[in-house]
Amino acid sequence: MRYQFSKKRGMSGEVRAEPRPTETELEEFYSKIYYSDNVTTTYSTQYTEDEILQKKLRSEVIITSILQNKPLNSIESALEIGSGEGFTLNTAVKLGLPISGVDYQLDPVMRYNPQILEKFIPTDPNKYLKKLIENNENYDVLILQNVLEHVIDPENLLAKLKKILSPEGIIFVQIP
Repeated sequence: MRYQFSKKRGMSGEVRAEPRPTETELEEFYSKIYYSDNVTTTYSTQYTEDEILQKKLRSEVIITSILQNKPLNSIESALEIGSGEGFTLNTAVKLGLPISGVDYQLDPVMRYNPQILEKFIPTDPNKYLKKLIENNENYDVLILQNVLEHVIDPENLLAKLKKILSPEGIIFVQIP
């Protein structure tokens, strides 16, 4: 489906494209198309050594900043929503964080970080989050790196995350 977008302001003042895709359209796009060549500038099926180093360094900065705010010994569980290729998930695992990650596609993780496959759950993150809420599961750390700009209703997503965040938990959110 082709859209002709117009800009509108959301409740928080952010600029939103209208019309917005449906949940079904988003699921189809991210589960089948997003991690393909030439679909987005943030993902590629091949990176240079410098690009991989940059992704690893960014992941180290993210995990280090989390651990500066919440000591490792106080973290019983962590979840990365939108793990992408698994660079941040891999860094967290290396540093001993009890973490798992979720995203639509398995191939990007298999390509760049196959060593963390046992920590990765290939599924629709929205459906997974709904299941976590239904099961009253809690996490001490939630990580969303370049995720909020991909969802239809960011405020709703943050409200859902609050439901699975432990009372002393922290959420790390990075947006471009």
